[in-house]
Amino acid sequence: MQKYKIYIIGFLVLFLFGGVMFLYNANSPSSTEDGKNENKDNGIDAVVVPADVSNSIDSVPIPDLDRPVVIPEGMNSESATQAKQKIAELIDTLKSDSALVDHWLELGTYRKLIEDYKGAEEIWSYVAFIQPDDARVFNNLSNLYIYHFHDNQKGEEYILKAIEKAPTNPQYYAAAVELYVDILGDKASARELLQGAITNHPTISAVLQSMLDAI
Repeated sequence: MQKYKIYIIGFLVLFLFGGVMFLYNANSPSSTEDGKNENKDNGIDAVVVPADVSNSIDSVPIPDLDRPVVIPEGMNSESATQAKQKIAELIDTLKSDSALVDHWLELGTYRKLIEDYKGAEEIWSYVAFIQPDDARVFNNLSNLYIYHFHDNQKGEEYILKAIEKAPTNPQYYAAAVELYVDILGDKASARELLQGAITNHPTISAVLQSMLDAI
């Protein structure tokens, strides 16, 4: 993805001030346990969903905040200690206030860091439900499905959803182009995506044109 990212670095420096980017590139597979976790007593059983999110569902169970923290073999001790400490802090905060979306997103990030991909999926899927206009979570899910679950169809669905929610963020186009060109070998879809965006979003047309020229 680096050859596509190089065209958006200048743009991000100028326009995406202090934005925390939830794009992760760890691609090593994991043998994490694939099982359903029944919600334990987290201090909260469910969160009320805003009326504009769903007309038919009143609530959704929150992710299991008591899910075990298992450090993968090979992770250095300093990183492992920091991850366990940060996860514990985020869990304590979320047990007090489950409405903190950024904390959920960060917890998902740390779950992914320790190769708990199912835990990250559970968290980010929950955030996508309660905060359906947040492009970051769809970007996170896309990366997770492409590089760790090896489900390119789902990965494509989620990165296009991220673009739909934030159509002027070139980072998401770069991720989509990487999927189409480097993984699927589908340059036509990459070109079609970029050409449409160049027409519809002139403020980022220069950086998107650079990506297009690189295909």
